[in-house]
Amino acid sequence: MSDRSRTSVPAWVVLVALAALVAALIALIVALLRRREQPAREPVVVRFPTANVTVTVPPQSRPVMVVERYLPPLEELQSDQDEFKPKELLVNFDVVDAEYPQTPISFFDPPIMMEVEYTQAQVEAAQKDVETFRSYIKGQLEQPMPLLGFWDGTHWILFTPRKHQLTYRPNEDPNTGGVATVKVSRWADPPTGWWP
Repeated sequence: MSDRSRTSVPAWVVLVALAALVAALIALIVALLRRREQPAREPVVVRFPTANVTVTVPPQSRPVMVVERYLPPLEELQSDQDEFKPKELLVNFDVVDAEYPQTPISFFDPPIMMEVEYTQAQVEAAQKDVETFRSYIKGQLEQPMPLLGFWDGTHWILFTPRKHQLTYRPNEDPNTGGVATVKVSRWADPPTGWWP
């Protein structure tokens, strides 16, 4: 068989195919850039009713969603370097890209907010164990209150007023407890826990 018997594709067909490919690539790049430029318009608010936790993610550079993750038993989450020893686990959640849910989001600007309802019984338990409270909080709070923290993969880290903007807001009837709030700029699906 000679080289002359092979059929060749006309050059104009190759050029049209290349032009279509370049146009598709340009459209994809423009769509990706627009997606980055258009933040979600509304905050994402998710309530975990069994844990009395509400997570609020303000609009970010891309649409996000909050998903609940496996919460291991408390006995599996212990270390000699723990900043505190929680008595109860709350929730384990992750913030992911809404269009690509397998992609976790770890950095937030503005920060995400977690609100956790506490009871008067927890306040009273903290007040009864002032020595433990003071050893955990190291002067960052005046009054004994329930403490919140997260497991970073190796040990428990305490949420603090300085690092995480931890605040407490009593209910209208302070004898019924209130809400503890933290704000974080970094998150990577750690389990959260309470003391006492």
